Amino acid sequence: MAMLPVSDVDAPAAANQEWVADGTTTLGAGGWQVQSSALVPQAGGLISSPGFDTTAWLAVKPDDAGAPGTEIAALLRNGVCPTVFYADTMRKCFGYMDERGPVTVPRFAVPWWFRTDFTAAPHAGQTAELVVNGIVGAGDLWVNGTLVAGTDALTGAYVERDFDVTGLLRAGVNSLAIRMHPNNPNTMFTLDQFDWSQIPPDNNTGIQFPVQLRMSGALTVSNAHVVQDNAADLSRSALTVKADVTNRSSRARSALVTATITPPGGDRPIRVSQTATVAGHSTRTVSFPPGGFADLAGAHPGLWWPYQLGGQPLYALTATVAENGAVTSQTSGAFGIRTVTSRLIGPSPAAPDGVRVFVVNGKQLMFRGGG
Repeated sequence: MAMLPVSDVDAPAAANQEWVADGTTTLGAGGWQVQSSALVPQAGGLISSPGFDTTAWLAVKPDDAGAPGTEIAALLRNGVCPTVFYADTMRKCFGYMDERGPVTVPRFAVPWWFRTDFTAAPHAGQTAELVVNGIVGAGDLWVNGTLVAGTDALTGAYVERDFDVTGLLRAGVNSLAIRMHPNNPNTMFTLDQFDWSQIPPDNNTGIQFPVQLRMSGALTVSNAHVVQDNAADLSRSALTVKADVTNRSSRARSALVTATITPPGGDRPIRVSQTATVAGHSTRTVSFPPGGFADLAGAHPGLWWPYQLGGQPLYALTATVAENGAVTSQTSGAFGIRTVTSRLIGPSPAAPDGVRVFVVNGKQLMFRGGG
């Protein structure tokens, strides 16, 4: 991979309006349709086809996270039960689970369908990815009548899964359907229930975070992050920026990869760039070390502190990849600068088994609260 470093202090973020958006759209913003597979005999190929009749399904608006939520949430939004937060009404409405593990309530022991329509306008040379940012349970993903992924690939709470659907999209209305299989905390990387409250009879099965459509060129950038090397007295912080560049075409491509760090408070951003050549159908990690990009070794960084110990300033990170002067993909995120260490302290009268101590930015942190 050939690299040519460039480093400068950029103009304020407002001057960077020529950068295109990352082409990511949240699907289902207008609503989802949800139904138990026990009431839907049709196969996934038909259910996920445009024009499929869902008039008898549960209509669900996205929750505050932009996702359709759980099976019980869909029922509640359609007036099936007045509330689940009073006495034992959840048990009366939906049944009861008396122990952790697989779903035992028959109504939720079968898969449930989550379906939505969306419009797209794919162009020649573009790639399209479906981004599933987290589900509770495991799912089968269908797009326009085609099975894209099964439960072996689509599972995991707080886990992003990306699926190439370039060849499946059509101009106009498209359809997405996910068949959610019941959550099982004994066998899945998922949410569990350790509490005095009732176990939800659906085991929280559903779509946890937004499902998105990401359109880009043949070159895409993802997984942009920062590795910190902070001075012991926190007077300086040397940052290494890394990002993955994927080439979805069959031939090698060269592009300009740019990372921009915008400090909190509106200070002037730092921008670093380098050219990278990526082989066809491959992914390369592009790194910006402070040794080659002096602006990434800064003095007096804004430190992130836990609650009540200080502020929580966050730096904005944006990474782009451009080919022939045109940005084809962009990703963004935020990070805080801090140093966290931990050590074990031996037994004492107050803690016969010893304790673990955490230190943040040189100050010992006491954890409080608990269930």
